[in-house]
Amino acid sequence: AYGETVSVPLPDIVGSMSYHKFVWKVTDGCNNVTSCSYDFMVVDKKAPPPYCVSLSTAVMDMGPDGNPGVDLWAIDFNIGSFDNCSDQENLRYTFTSTPPQDDPLYDPAQRSSSRTFTCADVANSPVEVQMYVWDEKDNADFCTVFLTVVDNQGLCDTGSRATIAGSVGTETGTLVSDVEVTLEANLVE
Repeated sequence: AYGETVSVPLPDIVGSMSYHKFVWKVTDGCNNVTSCSYDFMVVDKKAPPPYCVSLSTAVMDMGPDGNPGVDLWAIDFNIGSFDNCSDQENLRYTFTSTPPQDDPLYDPAQRSSSRTFTCADVANSPVEVQMYVWDEKDNADFCTVFLTVVDNQGLCDTGSRATIAGSVGTETGTLVSDVEVTLEANLVE
């Protein structure tokens, strides 16, 4: 009937982020044709879910600058982050909420920023580290890693000595008290 309104639901949207246009054509029995269109854009606003190791250990050595430390990449902590629109090989990783393009420590070839962990991190181990994962539209989220930085070469002068704790027991697991324990080592100076 003339002037009748017909409601047509929008179809499911499938495809990549881009501009789309729907065109509806209506024809009656007298070959009258009319059409209308609707423009829209699909926008990625969903951050990639970050998946990272929860515990990690790094061993320090003497750096090229003569200072003890260990250089790590944010991507080193990744264990399967993904995104709904960006391929995994296009995801980027940082240690801060600064977007990769604005992060002076970001290396596009590595798809990651780096960070040097130092003697201060040894003294404060485990260190809480955030790994941010970024998609191609700069959506980001992070997960937390507890990193233990180990100075097993004695490069840091932390003013403290290692502590050994535990208990002494028999082979059957019975604890023994009042036992004197001695620790000996041949140390190279």
